[in-house]
Amino acid sequence: MRFFKKSKEQYSIPIMQDDDSLFVQARKAKAMFNDKQPKMIMVYGTKANELINEYSVHLIDSKTNSSYTLFYSKDKFVAEAMVLKLSPLRYLIIYYKDCKLFKILSKAKKRHSLVTVDDASNKYSLISFHGDEAKKYFDKNKVNLLYYVKWQNYSHYWLIVEQKHLSETIEIFSDKGFLEIHLETKEIFMYNNNVIDLTDIPRKYKNSIFRTLCSYNNHIYKGKDKFLMLQQYEVQEDINVLPKTKVYNHLRKKIGFVYLSYRISNKRNPYIIAIVSILLIIGGAVAYIIKAKKSGKKCIGCPYGDSCSK
Repeated sequence: MRFFKKSKEQYSIPIMQDDDSLFVQARKAKAMFNDKQPKMIMVYGTKANELINEYSVHLIDSKTNSSYTLFYSKDKFVAEAMVLKLSPLRYLIIYYKDCKLFKILSKAKKRHSLVTVDDASNKYSLISFHGDEAKKYFDKNKVNLLYYVKWQNYSHYWLIVEQKHLSETIEIFSDKGFLEIHLETKEIFMYNNNVIDLTDIPRKYKNSIFRTLCSYNNHIYKGKDKFLMLQQYEVQEDINVLPKTKVYNHLRKKIGFVYLSYRISNKRNPYIIAIVSILLIIGGAVAYIIKAKKSGKKCIGCPYGDSCSK
């Protein structure tokens, strides 16, 4: 499988067919991805951030250029999104999944006479940049409408471009040594940083998991959540682990289940992401310590703990 698109110029990094080297190769490159998937909403006016904050769990203020957030309406999850500040009065909301966010914001603007909500999906395009060399490049070079974003656990760069200038912008960065990558390569970067698809999490677990990914500093959500978290494990053998497989702690007590499993090219064994209970993890650890202490061990976890002279 080839991870880089063909171009007229010679590749600065050879395209190798060894699967174990593909991700390492992409990570070390100056990679760019013409992202045609996102949907965009422009919110502008003197009260633009106030309108957004009616539905965003992360408080959007005028000091921050990019904010990862979740949108709720009446305690129900609506969308996972990034809010970019284009100017003090203009905000661009970028999200990926079909939802009612545009309809909700358009309806809410009736309460804000000085705010306008427009669909900007056909006006702007998004180019994302990945790889170690891309970061080094942008650390030294300033680019207009370039944002350093953190989507869940993955930090990288986004460039907002008017669609009429998209082709020439890609050509400019190609001339600077950037390689245009395919969607599957971009997803490797996402998976390697534990980015997951929130829409597939079972409804009863969603809000608990969301709190581990986003700062809820704007108290619009009133629901009650269980103490759950996402935990990543590397499987010790090369075996298939199916979703909903039970996860146990060292006391053989069920603490959760597998949410998804995936393979990334620079790892020998597959990875799994599980939804687990924080209380059961802590409770199991406490029970283990109590049991160890009662048996006379002085150093918990040490194989010589029962005969240690310390």
